[in-house]
Amino acid sequence: PFLAVAPGQSFLFAVAARPGCNIELDSVLKELKEALEWLGAGAKTAAGYGRMTEDEAAKKGLESEHAHQKEILRKREEEMQKKRNMESLPPFERSIAALLAQKPDPNMKDYVLLLKKLDEKHWTDMSEIKAVALKIKELMQSDNAWKEKSSAKKPERDGDHQRTFTVMKYLGQQ
Repeated sequence: PFLAVAPGQSFLFAVAARPGCNIELDSVLKELKEALEWLGAGAKTAAGYGRMTEDEAAKKGLESEHAHQKEILRKREEEMQKKRNMESLPPFERSIAALLAQKPDPNMKDYVLLLKKLDEKHWTDMSEIKAVALKIKELMQSDNAWKEKSSAKKPERDGDHQRTFTVMKYLGQQ
């Protein structure tokens, strides 16, 4: 019997290097592609059987799926790293980080949320209040939003200045 494959069938070729092998896989794939296009595979290649061409649409689909899977793995690793980082924090800092991670508006600045929580009496212990206020000050300074003096005509409308003033009250500096 002579086994045959119907025309138009797809084949998937995978190439991997053995451990310790220092070979360029791109060149191997290039040579394989040329061999299959020019020489074919199987019997009766001289009669035109076994000729193969690359299916660009299928290749793009596989590359897209690979990129998607890679992105899923990257996100999982990122989440695991966040979890490890969170677990390594002291309990009080962990509570602040958890609060920031659950922001209702991702565009809201961290220091705005923390100040809002301070104003809402989320923390009652004076040492925690001062610690949060210091954290807010640090975040505002890193964002160039710490303004002890306002250059606005109406300082009461200068949000950064008003937040700075409020944080200074919590720190006992006003």
